Amino acid sequence: MSSSLLSLVGSNHLPAAFATLVVVLFSILLSYLLPKLLGASSLTKSYAKFKVLARAVVHEGDRPIIALSLGVATKCLPTGSHVKVRVGGEGGPERSYTPTRFDGGLCELMIRVYPEGEVSPVLEKLRVGDELEMKGPTGIHRYGEDGPGTFRNGRKAIDGVRRIGMLAGGTGVTPMMQVINHIRADQEDDTETCLISYNKGEGEIMMEGELREIDREGGDKVEVKFMVSEGEGRVREGLERGSMRKMGGEELMKSMGLKGGGDEVVMICGPKGFVAKAKEELKGKKVNVLVW
Repeated sequence: MSSSLLSLVGSNHLPAAFATLVVVLFSILLSYLLPKLLGASSLTKSYAKFKVLARAVVHEGDRPIIALSLGVATKCLPTGSHVKVRVGGEGGPERSYTPTRFDGGLCELMIRVYPEGEVSPVLEKLRVGDELEMKGPTGIHRYGEDGPGTFRNGRKAIDGVRRIGMLAGGTGVTPMMQVINHIRADQEDDTETCLISYNKGEGEIMMEGELREIDREGGDKVEVKFMVSEGEGRVREGLERGSMRKMGGEELMKSMGLKGGGDEVVMICGPKGFVAKAKEELKGKKVNVLVW
């Protein structure tokens, strides 16, 4: 705001109500113009182009994992929501991703690259300075908008949640991270979480380092377990041998520390077969099941 405008607002030349209106309107205008001045787009329901500010290879291999940081003008994203990206312009293939970070003008996406895929191989080729089409938020799940321990699933609301079990297959850990970070940041939220990360090999665990740090620092609020299905013999320390295909309902409930009740929720995210098997095993267990 210019010094002349400030002095005018601070003087007696303008009624207080009008002065307040001037400040509010100027703030709205500034919030609209600033993103454009900085060259970043706001996230909306329509596709816009966002610049890649940073890129990193998190895991090498046949199915590498890359992290892309995009500059955004939007300040925050509802916990539990996704963004959708598109490659090839209008009519091109789309995919939904859950940001692992969305704050301070950055949207961070963690992407597993499938060589036969339509979208992820294109994303792998992006470099700093390139642009990616993105829109959002998408998805119907929200956590914490109605207070601690609350979920909203479209029109359905769940409140009074005491404990959340999280079943994540591979890259399915990303929405779980959103919810865990939300709970950790809210001192009034005492909701307990238990995340079980299912992976094929020991070297394919998504965000293992960050998850272990959260497990160490989360206290009674957070528990993280890692399962791997490929290979034989003993696994390295901190891992367990296991596969969703071989898990029964009672075993799943016990592993998540759930007893069955309206104050418990199970979040599921992963490949279609993983999700279908988990849902089938949890039928009749008297817990709220939400699929991302």
